[in-house]
Amino acid sequence: MKIQKLTLDYLDQKTNALIFLPDGQGVHSSVLKPVFAVFTHGYTADKGSIIQWPIRLAEAGVSCILFDLPGHYLGNFAEVVDFEHFKNHAHELFYQAFLSLKGEFSKEF
Repeated sequence: MKIQKLTLDYLDQKTNALIFLPDGQGVHSSVLKPVFAVFTHGYTADKGSIIQWPIRLAEAGVSCILFDLPGHYLGNFAEVVDFEHFKNHAHELFYQAFLSLKGEFSKEF
């Protein structure tokens, strides 16, 4: 498995993410799955609370991304300046995460 660090844009800030790609060495088409999984954690948690999910899926051939939500200091320092804005736009981070994972997958495979 290959793990990459990256950041996603959030307002004028960045939020941290990890990409988990299946091992490209000797991956057979029957092992590499043509699907992606996008994860984040609960609002009061951090990536460590669910990191086993993308690890296990990548081992099974599924490419994954796990990103931090802004507003906590366990691995990320992006602020939630306006909670209404956060509620209305935080879901857009899922799309950014998907595009980032798709791009890295395309480079690798």
